[in-house]
Amino acid sequence: MKTNLIGNTFTRVPNLKQREKKHKINEVKDFKRVREKTKKRIIKSGFYLCDKVQERLGDSKKYIEFLRLLYMYSKGVLDLTEFLNLVDDSVRADENLMNKFDDFLEHCEKSGNRFDLDSLGYST
Repeated sequence: MKTNLIGNTFTRVPNLKQREKKHKINEVKDFKRVREKTKKRIIKSGFYLCDKVQERLGDSKKYIEFLRLLYMYSKGVLDLTEFLNLVDDSVRADENLMNKFDDFLEHCEKSGNRFDLDSLGYST
């Protein structure tokens, strides 16, 4: 405790600016952690869907063509509609898989997390 000139006793109050700064730092750390978890979840979903497409196609040449189209989509060469129209008929025949893939890609576009194959280790 400290005394002022009049003799009154007071306790030291923690610096408000320091507390606010510490709070903002924690908010940034939380945001980065959530963003990283979201990115990992998106990547995991993307791999799962690609595995399902590979199973559905059953042919490595068709799967490579699918990945090439997906890469072109991820780079903005194809828009979502073009990509979905070019996907192999055998994949389009699986309505459930196509709906999941369509939902996944639309979610990526809306959230600004474009599905980028370079970040997954795929490149041409």
